[in-house]
Amino acid sequence: AGITAQAAIAVEPGTDSLQQAVTSSSWLLELASVHDSALAAAVEQVLAARTLPIIVERKGAPSPLDARPAIVSLAAEGSTLHTDLATQPRSLRPAELVRAMDPTWTLGRVVRTHQWTLVDGARCEPIPWRDPDASGATAALHAPARAS
Repeated sequence: AGITAQAAIAVEPGTDSLQQAVTSSSWLLELASVHDSALAAAVEQVLAARTLPIIVERKGAPSPLDARPAIVSLAAEGSTLHTDLATQPRSLRPAELVRAMDPTWTLGRVVRTHQWTLVDGARCEPIPWRDPDASGATAALHAPARAS
């Protein structure tokens, strides 16, 4: 109850599960009480960093993680972060990104806007729901790109 399916596709036997297939997700993260200039400066600092160490909880235990490789893209627009976060080989959750940037910040609304898979080197949505006849692919050159 309360869930409306927007799209469905037939999946061939032996196809990877969605969890296995998705390599990154796009997010909009609204931050409460963070000045635009502070957010913009933090984004620049993160993108310039070679590493971004953080302790995360996985399977009920604290685990060290270098968050930097999981940040595919990161940009600030006002008090909102636009980010693509990798799900493989190790995922980074939106709240973990914000905590790594500044543990005093409060995360407000979180919206996942896309999930991405790689098909023949091109970044694609698992279900091209906007246009059932479209592949959903972006340019293959974008797929391996990382924020720098």
